[in-house]
Amino acid sequence: MHSLRHSLATNLLVSGTPINEIAVILGHTSAASTKTYVWSDIEHLRAAALEVPKK
Repeated sequence: MHSLRHSLATNLLVSGTPINEIAVILGHTSAASTKTYVWSDIEHLRAAALEVPKK
């Protein structure tokens, strides 16, 4: 059941659902506790990474 909550949170975030709405869906009182349920994938990590300048 715990893995399903992680998957749901991650899929909602990937589909563009705001973290505050995900918190409500999961029954959390704050978005901070919801962030632990969201798994990162390599594509989202790439998007968040800073580009290294070429020399």
